Amino acid sequence: MSNKINNRSEIFPLKKVMVHSPDGGIGNVPAHKLHDWLYDDILDVKATQLEYRTFQATLMLFLSPGLLFKGGSFAFDKESNLRKNKAGKKFLQTNPEKLDHYMAEAGVDASGVVDTQFLLQQLIQTKQIAARDLVISIASIERLHPERRDDLLHMLAAAANDYQFAVELVKTLLTGKLEYKADKKGKVHRRDEDDIRFIFPPIPNFIFTRDIGVTIGDHILITKPKYDIRGREVRLCRFIAENLLLEKQKEKIIAVSEDDDYFQLEEKIQPEHRVSYEGGDIMMISDRHVLIGCSERTSPYAIQKIVHRLFWENIKTGNPDGIDIVSVIKIGEKRSQMHIDTVFTHIREDVWVLHSPLSEVWKEQQSIESWRSKNYNDELQHKSASQIEREKGVGIFQFCLSKEGKKLKKQYKAAKTDKQRRAIKVKFRKLDFLLRTDAKGLKYKKSDCHYKQRPKGVHDLLTQISVKEFGVSSASKVKFALSGRGVPPFDSREQWTDACNLLTLRPGVSVGYDRNYRTALHFNEIMKGEPVSANKDFVAFIVERNIERFRDTRDSNGKEMDLNHLIHASDLIRFIAVNKMDEVKTKRLIKGIKNAIIMIPSNELSRARGGSHCMTMPLERANSL
Repeated sequence: MSNKINNRSEIFPLKKVMVHSPDGGIGNVPAHKLHDWLYDDILDVKATQLEYRTFQATLMLFLSPGLLFKGGSFAFDKESNLRKNKAGKKFLQTNPEKLDHYMAEAGVDASGVVDTQFLLQQLIQTKQIAARDLVISIASIERLHPERRDDLLHMLAAAANDYQFAVELVKTLLTGKLEYKADKKGKVHRRDEDDIRFIFPPIPNFIFTRDIGVTIGDHILITKPKYDIRGREVRLCRFIAENLLLEKQKEKIIAVSEDDDYFQLEEKIQPEHRVSYEGGDIMMISDRHVLIGCSERTSPYAIQKIVHRLFWENIKTGNPDGIDIVSVIKIGEKRSQMHIDTVFTHIREDVWVLHSPLSEVWKEQQSIESWRSKNYNDELQHKSASQIEREKGVGIFQFCLSKEGKKLKKQYKAAKTDKQRRAIKVKFRKLDFLLRTDAKGLKYKKSDCHYKQRPKGVHDLLTQISVKEFGVSSASKVKFALSGRGVPPFDSREQWTDACNLLTLRPGVSVGYDRNYRTALHFNEIMKGEPVSANKDFVAFIVERNIERFRDTRDSNGKEMDLNHLIHASDLIRFIAVNKMDEVKTKRLIKGIKNAIIMIPSNELSRARGGSHCMTMPLERANSL
């Protein structure tokens, strides 16, 4: 791989993304382990994989359409089924365990959609020393019996000469299912059916690659999940980063952890110093600005360390000072909103999707329109202003790289001895980057930053980002598609099924779940009048299909509207197949799509509790809009 990591925004055109196709481990989750393994329901593996295949095909259409036209024919038929040749071989193989997987034929560099399972299989065979360390590490954290560890090591050794053993070893590392053993001479044999066993839990959450690694500029931040069940995922992600993605630039792999003396702290204060953070809480929102969620999964102490680390590293982002602004959004510890990417995502310079209860503007409107009488609870319970602020459940805190911080970074570069460099690092760690407000709690006291006052809430913060960092002319021009149209109880119902968790492919074009139709309708409403495609036949086809697909085609005021900004992935595939479009015409069609949500099937996928944003780790985006 060309070792190119480049991510400067959530909305710049996507070029390459890393995903993990649902593996058999999802089918190994027993009902009594759902909570422990961070699932809320039992998924049907086959149905999940079929829905995911449509998602994967959508990504390929936008990032690597050539992969879908092997031999000159489109890989899908009009029913979104994979076509086969006369010999019964699929035109597109998406199962990474198969030798004819699309990445095996196209190569990693030519694939805009790279699969972790395929990468692991390749690395297991070619990076034997590093792979041995990986296997021993996993055996240790999973507390494997020495004999089971040796079985894995013998499979690794056999993989050097036989790729099939690399496939089988990776399958075991993902699902926990051990189907092979080594004899006394070290030769690997398949176990008898009644001797096949599970040696550790599967990692069904690996489908959410965003949580375990975040690309920030030309660096990768490897995460430290709150729950131990995700520890194996992190090791696998680091293995890929160190041996492929940034093999020759390992200094660009970032991670933070507890302080070295954490073990010496009293047990009662250890929780305050616990470090946990997941990628769904970290967004590279612009070329200088990172958003971090303080949530159920990401701890305050982790945020403190990440802020200082991002400011310290020389991250190439296009901004001369790299990352110089970090905004922390405290959203409360709720399962329904475990990360900030479950409550909002950026779609276009001036467009966001937002969970309505997190919008202070929506709340104020609800208060005005409510039939309830004035609430005096706060006054009657003698609540202080600070207590009322804490109970809001949402808070915004901003950090800015100060002039003193920039000065110390320059001094560090010029320092000639290790002692000088250590002293400068210590000084930098002690700097206070938090922007503090005046007595009224509005304007910042001292700020080297272009943010001069504290945002009133999430709605205001996102609006300011659009205006200050993406050149939107005024706050009134910023648009918000609200979860469930902002109507209870549909807002919370659709947020639960990840209505606000979308992947932006390029400005204005994103991927989301089809079951969140009220949120989709609101997006269609706020985009009314904006172009979708110059292909009139395609637009007419989409509008006609949506009449059949949606129960209601009216806007918030009850007026009928054309649903031309909502394109179901199955309809997109159907249009290409029915019209027998070749690769050139398909590329032209895809390139011309604007201002639309590409909706993917989600009856099963949504039950895993993560959307298209969670299921993708962008590796490379364009440098600008």
